[in-house]
Amino acid sequence: GQQQTGADGKPKRRRIRSEQQQEQNKQAQQRYRERKKLKASTMESTVEQLSRQVEELKRYKAENEGLQEKKTRLESELLEKEARIQSLNEELEQQSKHVSHSAGKATDEAQSMMSDGNTTTEDYKIMWHTKARALCVSSLLFISIIKLYQTKPWSIC
Repeated sequence: GQQQTGADGKPKRRRIRSEQQQEQNKQAQQRYRERKKLKASTMESTVEQLSRQVEELKRYKAENEGLQEKKTRLESELLEKEARIQSLNEELEQQSKHVSHSAGKATDEAQSMMSDGNTTTEDYKIMWHTKARALCVSSLLFISIIKLYQTKPWSIC
């Protein structure tokens, strides 16, 4: 074989090692390969674990984005329902005032007719129609209340 030369161009001398040194070198090389293999295995395991964590975080991120969208949609629906409730409350107040006024008027008319002593069949018809009108208005008021509580059922409590 050819002799190897060093950086200065002179031939390198081959180092002669005893059998004990050769055996020690062989064992050192084997331990080095085992450490290298263990380190590679540990790194592969770490990469797999981190990859699983990344996938899990991606799922959490997607779920979070979905929940954010749902929250925004629900907040918007809530604002719409609150506006509807406000409108129904205002309508309910107006109808309540109207029912109170109609009931008061019907009561006054009935008392007026009864105090005359000259109550005719026609007068009873008028009283009946007045009371029926008040009952219709009360029914409308009741329906409005039902609509209000259907819009926001938890407000009953």
